[in-house]
Amino acid sequence: MDIQELRRNIVSECLDENGFLVLLHSYVTFDEEKYRSLINKISAYAELLGDSDKIDRDVAACLFELMMAISTAANQFSQIDHPDVSKVIDAFREVSTLLHLQIFTL
Repeated sequence: MDIQELRRNIVSECLDENGFLVLLHSYVTFDEEKYRSLINKISAYAELLGDSDKIDRDVAACLFELMMAISTAANQFSQIDHPDVSKVIDAFREVSTLLHLQIFTL
């Protein structure tokens, strides 16, 4: 997959009605398969960026929204004792680490 295709796929998972972020934010649904796919795409995107210090602004916006949505979901899921609370908390840790180690160190 080239960097533009990864960009489109990442943005799609953030904005599409059936994308990971919309499901998480609007439907209080943590779709593990969509989450894993999104994380894999973000990792691949970071690898293709290499030493570049330029991140597509739509991808940057999605990464910001991903952090905010997962953080909010972790709090919300904890308050309502949602069965996926531990998955969301683990996802928050993973996303935080991924973004700080692979994206924000560029």
